[in-house]
This record gives sequence, C-alpha cells and structure tokens, in this order.
Amino acid sequence: MRILYYARQPASAEMKPNWVLAPASLDEVLAASDFVSLHVSLNSATHHLINRETLSKMKPSAILVNTSRGPVVDSDALYDALKDGVIAGAALDVTEA
Repeated sequence: MRILYYARQPASAEMKPNWVLAPASLDEVLAASDFVSLHVSLNSATHHLINRETLSKMKPSAILVNTSRGPVVDSDALYDALKDGVIAGAALDVTEA
C-alpha cells in the first residue's frame, strides 16, 4: 500500500523506516486517496479544512474518516457530498454540533 501524507512538517526520521510514506500536497492526497483520515488539531487553519471545494477533489469512491475535532469538516458540505455522490462515505466520531 502506498501511503500519502500531507503535513506542515515532514515525517520524522523515526517514522520513515516503519512506513512507506510519500509526502504530497493536500490536493494530491485528496485526489489520489481511497481513504482520507484526518488527524489535526482545531485552529483557524483547520476549521472547515474539509469543505465543498476539498470534497470535490476527492474520488467518488473515497471514504472520509474524521477522528479530529468536529469543525474540521463542514457538516453541511459533507451532507451534500454524500447525498450527491461526490464521495462514497464518511466515518465520524465527532461532528460540528
């Protein structure tokens, strides 16, 4: 399996021997991934990180997984993307409300 990641900082040297990691831009990760798993803190840069625009860049067969904070994903945009078949599914352990 090829694992893409987007991060503000590259993976540490300790992680690289254990994983086959390929750094990529957020757009590249969204376009290429079958599963997009979010692991970010909530701040002004990550509030609605996943929105209509970013969802539209994902594969129609993609699954979004959010184990971060709820407001990282725009709930209205996600609802529409699921309803309209923009992405195939989502797994959320948190929501905005």
